[in-house]
Amino acid sequence: MPEASVELELEIIRLSPIAATAIDYNLYIFRVNINAPSIDLNTGAALTAFLETIIRGGAQKIVIDMKNVEQLDSSGIGVFINASKLMSPKNGEIAIFNIQPEIKTVLKTINLQKLVLIFNLEAEAMAHFRYL
Repeated sequence: MPEASVELELEIIRLSPIAATAIDYNLYIFRVNINAPSIDLNTGAALTAFLETIIRGGAQKIVIDMKNVEQLDSSGIGVFINASKLMSPKNGEIAIFNIQPEIKTVLKTINLQKLVLIFNLEAEAMAHFRYL
């Protein structure tokens, strides 16, 4: 089965002025918008590759907007678990927000919040990272 495409948008938000000699990735929030109705075996591969790329590239603070996601299967959950494991050695964190109630219930039932921060609103997720 061919891999399904998923449209992803990335916005990099600077928290303070850029240092002249080096990029301190702790000063940036990487905001990802998922423009897909589901994260499943097909779309999850593209999302995994995308998250791995920005994490290996230095991202330490990632917020993911889930407002368009109506379905999430076990492979979709695996995307977030994998990304969290990649972030752990960097002392980074991933936060998700705007989660559909049914999906949020499943995520809380499996205790995903132990690996990925779960917020209702974008402002809450952004505030968490701004005041670390």
